[in-house]
Amino acid sequence: MLTSNDHQRIVLEDDVIVDWRAMERLAQVDIASRGIDLIRLFSTHPFRYRLSVNRFLGPHLHLVQVHGMFLGTQGYVLTRRAAERLVGLARNIDRPVDWLMARYWEYGFPNLCLFPFPILERYVPSAIGERSAWPQPSTAERAEYMCRRVSDRVRRAVADNIRYRKFPFGATLDSGPAFVDRDPTRNGV
Repeated sequence: MLTSNDHQRIVLEDDVIVDWRAMERLAQVDIASRGIDLIRLFSTHPFRYRLSVNRFLGPHLHLVQVHGMFLGTQGYVLTRRAAERLVGLARNIDRPVDWLMARYWEYGFPNLCLFPFPILERYVPSAIGERSAWPQPSTAERAEYMCRRVSDRVRRAVADNIRYRKFPFGATLDSGPAFVDRDPTRNGV
């Protein structure tokens, strides 16, 4: 993406079932103009969230802000700014890419997701391999890992409770046009 002229892209893995009407609608929206850099489209695990925008793409597709880990890279839409930040973080990949993408407290913008999910993952065995086959870490590596986890939890709590506003897009209206159809230059967008 960074070597193209694209300002935003939708990325989908090959093992997903897609609501193509939702994808078409999402592709028409310049998310950067709405103050959004990354929207996740699926999670492999339950997650904590708060509603950010009711009726984001339509009456039944909302934007939620996720707190904590949000695992899964089956689908997302990202801007050039998000791609630059993620590539900057990915110099040394020492964890699965979905763990890297879940580190919103590091890349500097809220962890947003469409809900209900406009894509589903097909139930197929992973080609990555079983975790039990991975080499066992040394005691020092385990201690370093625990220190990183504690540090991450503190930084994530700061992001969730201080850094990102509770309602960054204004009131979450339950009537009227979808959020993406409202004029972004007016207050209460």
